[in-house]
Amino acid sequence: MKKRLALCCLLIASMVTPVMAVAAREDEMSLRQMITQKLMIDFASWSSTDPGTAEEAGNIPPFTRMTDDVAEILARIQPGSVILFRNNLPSTQEAVKLVDDMQSAVVSSGAPAMLVATDQEGGRITRLVQGTSLPGNLAIGASGSEDNARKSGEIIGSELNALGINMVCAPDADVFSNPLNPIINTRSFGCDPKEVSRLSIAMLEGFKNTGTVAAAKHFPGHGDTATDSHTSLPIVDRDIDSVRALELVPFQALIDAGVDVIMTAHIQYPALDDTRVKSELNGEMIYLPATLSRRILTDLLRDEMGFEGVIMTDALNMDAVAEHFGVEEALIMTFEAGADIATMPVRLTSPKDVERLESAVSAVEKAVEDGRLDIEDIKESCSRILALKEKYGVMNTRIGNVDEKTRVAREVVANGEHRNASSFSSPQIH
Repeated sequence: MKKRLALCCLLIASMVTPVMAVAAREDEMSLRQMITQKLMIDFASWSSTDPGTAEEAGNIPPFTRMTDDVAEILARIQPGSVILFRNNLPSTQEAVKLVDDMQSAVVSSGAPAMLVATDQEGGRITRLVQGTSLPGNLAIGASGSEDNARKSGEIIGSELNALGINMVCAPDADVFSNPLNPIINTRSFGCDPKEVSRLSIAMLEGFKNTGTVAAAKHFPGHGDTATDSHTSLPIVDRDIDSVRALELVPFQALIDAGVDVIMTAHIQYPALDDTRVKSELNGEMIYLPATLSRRILTDLLRDEMGFEGVIMTDALNMDAVAEHFGVEEALIMTFEAGADIATMPVRLTSPKDVERLESAVSAVEKAVEDGRLDIEDIKESCSRILALKEKYGVMNTRIGNVDEKTRVAREVVANGEHRNASSFSSPQIH
């Protein structure tokens, strides 16, 4: 398996040429370029004209092929990262072409190649329409097998890499401690923090074996919530000792095992930060969610737990944050808290959304100029992102020769070896 993965990576790396040299250091970038390097944007759906009615807004087509206006937007904004969804990846051929075109638009502008991410956890959270169907974390947890977890990571990582996707938002390191949890449940390895730790590390090893950046989630833990942070602002009301003994255990284990990226959760944790702020939604006082909390992201995750990698947020356009804080304030607050990558501050579906994103970037620039955000923190954060890209070869992303890339990808995505290994009854994964 590892020899086959290495050969595929070698083939992809050798068959195309780079577009041009790019700025690879934060001291070569303007303030705005450093800020946009800290953005992970999306084009799950796209309309070149702004929708005039709610019905039109609900019928925007999926973005599967590059358009001139999106290429211009990518070249102008120069985002550090992009996240892809099932909408974007209907087939292997279309996925390879779209990723290559998106990277080309950014690199041709003189910016570093992007981290290209997706949520390919296995089980019910999959984005590759034609990818190998894997059982998912709870099934792996039931098997108790590190080999299953590692093999799943290798299959996912190799298939993503074959498409040009260099980052996976996984493993899910949440401890499934609340049976009423509507969003995590089967995405977790189970309810024992030691087992979740053991299997999360094994899956991380699988991703690393394929050279895929892994983002463990959702710190400090989404497993004990009874609501979904996509639609509400959950709270975990455990005492500090319980949080340390349960939710934080897998994340500390992953940090010790060398995880490079950790994704935050939009969850209130009063035991970790009891700061109360006024909600823009209804004027009520709420606890500062983890994504916006410096006490959680910097004092706890960095200083106490020793994480030196990249902190990325869950999607900032989720209701748990967007409804209570607004786009510009949430973006500034998460950077104040210590986040490196702000994921989807605005869902980009039309030119009007792009204007909102650029307005938010301008608000961050002003926050730096006014002293609310420290320019040295922005530089340090940007440096961490660029170092991650260097470590995983993202800076050397090759553009072009899509036909050959597609041929190689078709040999990898959902191949016979992967399909055979996807069943726990198979001798290759047990």
